[in-house]
Amino acid sequence: MNNKNGTDRLLIYIMEKSDLEELRIFHNEDSTLLNLTDINHISELQQEKWFSSLSLSNTSKRYTVRLRENNNLVGIFRLDRIDHLNKSLYVGADVVHNMRRKGYGQEMYSYFFEYLFNNQGFNRLGLETLSSNLPAISMYKKLGFREEGKQKKAIFRNGQFHDLLMMGILLENWKQNKK
Repeated sequence: MNNKNGTDRLLIYIMEKSDLEELRIFHNEDSTLLNLTDINHISELQQEKWFSSLSLSNTSKRYTVRLRENNNLVGIFRLDRIDHLNKSLYVGADVVHNMRRKGYGQEMYSYFFEYLFNNQGFNRLGLETLSSNLPAISMYKKLGFREEGKQKKAIFRNGQFHDLLMMGILLENWKQNKK
């Protein structure tokens, strides 16, 4: 990544053990959990075991995102299913409830687009989201993601089933969208 580790507003760095408790509390909030595919609460022990296995993974990474001005937590950015051979991976971001709708999600994605497409040579970024997560879907479309498919009624939330949307963006579409 670039030498300032983020954007003008955001400090972005690989997740550290010292971030775990704050991130676990954030993860366990209903406003975060209900938009994830796995809605299980996580204990401290589970978080520590997960962090240990993630630290050794070649296919997943997590980045902590904080406000540069005061170090407050903004969220987390995920890289999963990293496939260096085929130059593709899945991305995702979670933004702390009181930080939402301030452009931080879009800023995080834009930062990682530069890093992943220009510096790492990836050709395709994918993601999955609940069809009910309309604010996120709107942002993904603004960023250039396109719907590639859906798993009908794959996610159960609040007493009803929701579709799981698959979206993706290719390097060529990102370059076109940037112009």
